Amino acid sequence: MEEDRVVSNIVKYNGIFNFTELYDFIHNWCMDEQYKITEKKYDEKILGDSKTVDIKWDCNRKITDYFLFRIKLKWTISGLKKIEVKRENNKIIMNKGSITIKFTGVMYSDYQSRWEDFPFWKFLRGFYDRYMIKSRVESYHKKLEEEIKELTSQVESFLALEQRKFC
Repeated sequence: MEEDRVVSNIVKYNGIFNFTELYDFIHNWCMDEQYKITEKKYDEKILGDSKTVDIKWDCNRKITDYFLFRIKLKWTISGLKKIEVKRENNKIIMNKGSITIKFTGVMYSDYQSRWEDFPFWKFLRGFYDRYMIKSRVESYHKKLEEEIKELTSQVESFLALEQRKFC
């Protein structure tokens, strides 16, 4: 299996948001794009009247029998508190804190390791990737970059909209 890190983006936000809605928003985006989500870590630590949350996701999507996309998400939320805010004469419970989400796009070729059994096959796989299907590899890289860019901008828009609701 050959791992190729394609792109990495970071979203940072500090302010009011709804953690559950953000979590669901990103989860739904990944599901809509046919990614299988594995939550590798969900850790909460209470620090006084706030808490920190660390989350790691691996989101995988089979592109072909040879290629696999993986989006790795690493969430770090600090100073997370529940607050009460007034919106249109209604009091609602929201969250306040700092969020950093790192999105890393990785493409795997021969993700089932079918070409790894013999040294000569492994050599042929390298030749196949670099010369015979080079344009296909490049187009898949571009597609994964576009997906990471779209997800990042969707999350930034979601958080900006959350902030505008209460300003």
